[in-house]
Amino acid sequence: LLALATLFYWLQSGSGLETALLNGVAVLVVACPCALGLATPTAVLVATGAGAAHGILFRGGDVLEATGRITLAGFDKTGTLTAGQPKVVSIHPVAGSADELLELAARAEAGSNHPLARAITLKARQQGFRVQAETATTIPGRGVALDTPGGIIRAGSRIFMLESGVQQPSGTAARNTEIHVAFNNDYKGSILLEDPIRPEAKSVLQAIRKLGIKTVLITGDHQQAGLLTAEKLGFETFFASMDPAAKAAWVKEMSEKDEQVLMVGDGINDSPALSAASVGCAMSGTTDIALETSDLVLTKQDLQRLPQALVLARRALKIIRQNLFWAFTYNLVALPLAAMGKLAPVYAAAAMAFSSVCVLGNSLRLAGSKGNDNA
Repeated sequence: LLALATLFYWLQSGSGLETALLNGVAVLVVACPCALGLATPTAVLVATGAGAAHGILFRGGDVLEATGRITLAGFDKTGTLTAGQPKVVSIHPVAGSADELLELAARAEAGSNHPLARAITLKARQQGFRVQAETATTIPGRGVALDTPGGIIRAGSRIFMLESGVQQPSGTAARNTEIHVAFNNDYKGSILLEDPIRPEAKSVLQAIRKLGIKTVLITGDHQQAGLLTAEKLGFETFFASMDPAAKAAWVKEMSEKDEQVLMVGDGINDSPALSAASVGCAMSGTTDIALETSDLVLTKQDLQRLPQALVLARRALKIIRQNLFWAFTYNLVALPLAAMGKLAPVYAAAAMAFSSVCVLGNSLRLAGSKGNDNA
């Protein structure tokens, strides 16, 4: 329309058909939205490629942009902030021997892939027990129940015991992770486990906080174990005894408060929260369901990739804004010049090409970025 208006204007001004056509064509060339069309996709393409080269997989441009807007990050504990290699540190039977309690727990846990279950099964085998995987019922965020000819073995959290009608002796919870065991609703004792915190976890959380992103610990473990981890890693806010539904509800509540939520998890317990978050993040080597529901995948078992991903995404958004600013500025300046006859078609074409090259060059600044430098 602007090109036609320019053509008619110059025809009516008596400048002749050739001048009118030249000016109209110049407007058409300048108005070509090449730079505008390249502004976002080139930056997204280069940024996702740079991320993939460093073990950061964004599942789409929308994920990249959402990652760049994160304001709040929620972290699961076991297998995410911890190494995911727990070890049994003590066994506390209330009746019978420690070996009997361990064997009972291992029978229930042998068929589970949860890190705590694997640790108990490994300990039992090290003690010489022949533990075979059996089909148990998993209650996400709570524990497992195995129906045997002699009765039901339950192994899991204190809350799981209470919900199952198992009476437990009163006492203060340990600061270690606890697995409680019951047989036919008779409480048999507890097994304490310890999972070392990842060496990089503290520095990663500090780097994320420096970006102005709030961090929250959300764990299915009991209050004392959650408190211990929160103290070690500097969390001001933490939530314990959170089952999958509670984690997802927290994410939705924060989203309703206009927070852009990043959820970082590794297991079945985290999948509803990963799906509900603005961006769900998991590391390779975690459960299949966690990987399937994640938007952002760290392809190496290294949390240090997470702050790099956040910085890279922010840089990409900054580059996109710069590209759009340049493309709009070019059109605002060049269109009036072309309409007034101050820009010949050949120069208009050169200006259009230069604008596109500028956008491409700016986007290529993201190439090779590890997300640890500034745009």
